[in-house]
Amino acid sequence: MDDPATYTAAVEQFLTDPSPATVPVWTGGRPDLVASVGRAATVYAGVRRPAPHARGVLLSPGSLPAGLAALIAPLAEERTGSGWTPPSPELPPPRA
Repeated sequence: MDDPATYTAAVEQFLTDPSPATVPVWTGGRPDLVASVGRAATVYAGVRRPAPHARGVLLSPGSLPAGLAALIAPLAEERTGSGWTPPSPELPPPRA
């Protein structure tokens, strides 16, 4: 995906869907990333959210595409750095 609004909507759907079929991937117009997403679909049997790490650091939030900070927020139980904002309370906790 390389449209910010579409990506943000896909991230929101991924985070709220109890059993998502795909993971939204920001490709930013890069054909190599589009090809990699296609290859990954043939390698992995399903979608599983990883367990969060104890701490996460985000240093340059301005360089992230819209939606990416929301997608990675559940990957850490505690967040540090200038780029983190608390995750939305409506989002379900990550599944182990």
